[in-house]
Amino acid sequence: MDITDLRAVVDERYARLDLPSWPDPHPDLASPAEEEYSRVSDPTRYRVVVHRAWLWVEVIAGLDGVTSEALTSRELDGCDEEGRHVRGARLVSTRAGTLPLLVIEHATPSDPGEPPMPGVRVAVGRATSVVGSVPACGCDACDDGSQTIVEEVDAVFARVLEGPYVAVTGRGWHAEWHPTGMSYGSEAGADEPPGLDDLLGQLREGDEVELPEGATAVVSRGWLDGDEAVISRLGR
Repeated sequence: MDITDLRAVVDERYARLDLPSWPDPHPDLASPAEEEYSRVSDPTRYRVVVHRAWLWVEVIAGLDGVTSEALTSRELDGCDEEGRHVRGARLVSTRAGTLPLLVIEHATPSDPGEPPMPGVRVAVGRATSVVGSVPACGCDACDDGSQTIVEEVDAVFARVLEGPYVAVTGRGWHAEWHPTGMSYGSEAGADEPPGLDDLLGQLREGDEVELPEGATAVVSRGWLDGDEAVISRLGR
């Protein structure tokens, strides 16, 4: 079974829920109005993200060699995500070289008198090794419609399931590689070390490498057929 097969199962179960959908309010790359950047018209509509993520948990938990358990309240309290954590799950695969997949639902406070905005964070190995958070923002200006945000949830899970997933985090910078691409980012005033492309490649191949001072690495093989190399890494 590959990622396309899994997504088809998630699609089928998602369709049965008859959840809200809405078009892209900025079609044809139209620029948002200035006031949209400070407005969240309907925070509750992002519950589609939560439903989509828990369907992924359900489907992944049904794979051979995968177990699922709820995160404890203490584990949720230890998450450094802004907002109120609702629930979480840890998925563990017996496939060699994989790290646990953590799915954390949260409800971020909105404006006074408004309901909180639902969202989901997916992490690998530990709650602080974040692969992606959806929605990334939630304001009206960043809204690209329900179909796009559902696809963002799918993409986050696919990064880990297809594998390998590689991430290196240093002092003020972060780099990651997965089968669909790579990304780099740094805080203002922080410099990315040279040779990150080579470093990610070596980690991906399972080579022993010396990380930049103060950096940590996460390496997890894919959960599906097609990624057979055996190597996992969590920490320095």
